[in-house]
Amino acid sequence: MLAKREPLKLNLIELLIIVAFAYSIAPIVSRFISSYLTTYFYMLVVVALVALVMLIKGARSLNDCIVLLVPFLLWKLLTFLLPRGNIILWGYQAVLDLMPVVLGYYFLNHAKSEKFEFFAKIIFWLCLITCVTTIIGCMEFPDASRYLATVDNPDAAKAVLYNWRNIGGYEFVYMVVLIHPLVVLAQKTGKLKKIYAFLCTALVFALSIFSGYTTALLLTLLTTFTYFLNKKLTPKQLIVWVVCVIVITVTFFTLFSDLLMWFADVIDNKFISERLRSLAGGREGIEGSDDNRIALYERAINTFINSPILGSYWGGGHNSGHSFILDFTAQFGIIGLSVLIFAYYVIYRYFLAPYKNKEGFGFVVWLFVQTILLSLVNTGMWLIVLTVIIPIFLKVIYKGDENSENTVDS
Repeated sequence: MLAKREPLKLNLIELLIIVAFAYSIAPIVSRFISSYLTTYFYMLVVVALVALVMLIKGARSLNDCIVLLVPFLLWKLLTFLLPRGNIILWGYQAVLDLMPVVLGYYFLNHAKSEKFEFFAKIIFWLCLITCVTTIIGCMEFPDASRYLATVDNPDAAKAVLYNWRNIGGYEFVYMVVLIHPLVVLAQKTGKLKKIYAFLCTALVFALSIFSGYTTALLLTLLTTFTYFLNKKLTPKQLIVWVVCVIVITVTFFTLFSDLLMWFADVIDNKFISERLRSLAGGREGIEGSDDNRIALYERAINTFINSPILGSYWGGGHNSGHSFILDFTAQFGIIGLSVLIFAYYVIYRYFLAPYKNKEGFGFVVWLFVQTILLSLVNTGMWLIVLTVIIPIFLKVIYKGDENSENTVDS
C-alpha cells in the first residue's frame, strides 16, 4: 500500500512569493490587485517579503543578504543621483528592483528542496496560461503587446482592457524567451520528453511572432538551433558554436539577407517584417529605418568615449535610451561599468557556477549570455530571470544535486 503523501506546507514568505510571481507574470493578476486591493497592497507585499527574507535568521541572514546585494545596492545608489520624483516612490522602486536578488538568496539558502518543484510548477503554469492568452489577444489586437510596452499611463483604457485579457507586454514576452533554453536543457538531460519540448518551443515561437518583437524571435531561433548541439555541451563548445554562427553569417551575408527577406514576407506581422527587412539591408538598412538603433547605441558609446571617467551624469553627453548596459555605462562611466561587471560576476558565481560540473552546463552559460546580450540591445537587467527563475528550474532539472559551492557563505 502506498504511503500517504504529506500535504505541502507553505510559510508566510512562500505565500508572499506566490503573490509576487503571479503579479509579475500574469497581467490579469496585477490588474486585479491594482483595481481591487490598490497598488499599495502590492507595495506592502514587496516590502514585507524583502524584510522577512533578510531577517529570517536575524543578524546572520541580514549580513549574508547584504553581502550578496552589494553590487546591486551600488547600482541603485548610482541611480539615486539621477533626476527623480518622490523619494519614497524611488525607494519603493529600489526595493522592487532588488527583490529578485533577495528571493534568489532565499531559495539559495533557506528554501527546502521539495519546494523548488512546487514553485517551478507555479511559474510554468503562470507562463503557459499567459502565453496562450497573449497569443490569442494579439490575434485580435495585433499591437497589444507592443502598446503595453510603450504606454505612459498604465491605467489608460486600452492598457486596462489588455490587462484584463491577460495579454503580456515586453517584460513577459522576453522573460519567456530568456528561459526558453531551460526547455532545451530539460530535454537534453532527459527531464522533458521531446514532444513536450517541441510544443514549448513552438509556443515560444508563436508568442514572439504574434507579440511583434523581432529580437525575441531571433533569440528564439538561436536557442532552437541549440537542440542540434551535444547534450554534454561545455562552455568552450558553446564559444565555438557562437563563433561559427558569427563567421557563417558574415561570410554568407547575402544568403542570410535573402533568408531574412523571405522570412519577412512569410511572417504576418508588420512590426517584425519591417525590422527583418531593415536587418536584411545590413547597416544601411538599419540606419534607413524609422527605428535606427545603431545611432542610439553609437550615441551612448561616444558619450562613454568622450567622458569615460565621469560619464554623462558629471561630464555631459547623451545616452541611447535603448540599452540597459550602454546607457548605464554612458551615464556613470567606468564606475558604472565596474558595478555592472561586479553584478554579473555575483550572479554567475552564486546562481549559475554551482552547476559548472553538471552535464550540459554550456546551455546554462547560453542562458546567461543571451540575457546579457538582450540587456546590451534592449532595456532591463532581467534579475527575476537570472536570480530567481533560472536557479529554481536548474535545481529541478539537476535534481537538487548541486555541489557545496551553492551557498552565500562559500
